[in-house]
Amino acid sequence: MPTLRAALPLALLGVLNPGLSYSLALLGLVTVTASTAALLWAAEPLLIVALAAFILREPVTPRLVAVMLAGLIGVTLVTGALAGASIGGAAIPGTVLIMLAILLCALYTVLSRRLIASADPVVTAMVQQVAGLLWCLLAMAIGPFGGLHEVALLPWDTLAYAILSGLLYYALAYGLFLTALRVTPAGIASGYYNLIPVFGVGLAYVFLGERLTGPQMLGAALILLSALFLARLTAGAEAARHG
Repeated sequence: MPTLRAALPLALLGVLNPGLSYSLALLGLVTVTASTAALLWAAEPLLIVALAAFILREPVTPRLVAVMLAGLIGVTLVTGALAGASIGGAAIPGTVLIMLAILLCALYTVLSRRLIASADPVVTAMVQQVAGLLWCLLAMAIGPFGGLHEVALLPWDTLAYAILSGLLYYALAYGLFLTALRVTPAGIASGYYNLIPVFGVGLAYVFLGERLTGPQMLGAALILLSALFLARLTAGAEAARHG
């Protein structure tokens, strides 16, 4: 276990994400459509690249920017965000909240890259998620998120799904991502976020019988191609690190 001094910056990152970031994102979804939100979140990898260049001094090559843009186009096609997105005046406050949430998530990735070199990924994920939980409890006590009594009213199967999804996403996925950040530049690692909608629509096809449209298949192909090039960039960065 880390010392209190070592755990404090990790805990602050947990307050940043998932604490503050997800709180702002959920508030933003009150007035913003899901398709618009998907389009906004698709910009996160590019924002991480910019922050990594500014904070970590990671190089930004034209090839990396091209790969990120290809992934961004692919995400917008897979999610159908362009077809349904419309940012009207009533949605501007929600859009601002979601953009702040994206900025905090991007900042979390870049700062985690700096800290993870000297911390165990599993311990880091644990400290951050506990800090995020404490933030959520505080927000439920004083903010517009309901109260703990509402959690007790949830059906047991809903709680079970929530626990399972939390273990898969916040524990397993974050642990693996933080492990990857130890050997991969933040800008390159962020590009793999674009695979999320591909896995999402793929699993929906297998388990829910949903069918992909032509634009979605084109978007998935763009994302997979960008992931292939990202893998080559990752290998190059790893070779340079050991060379």
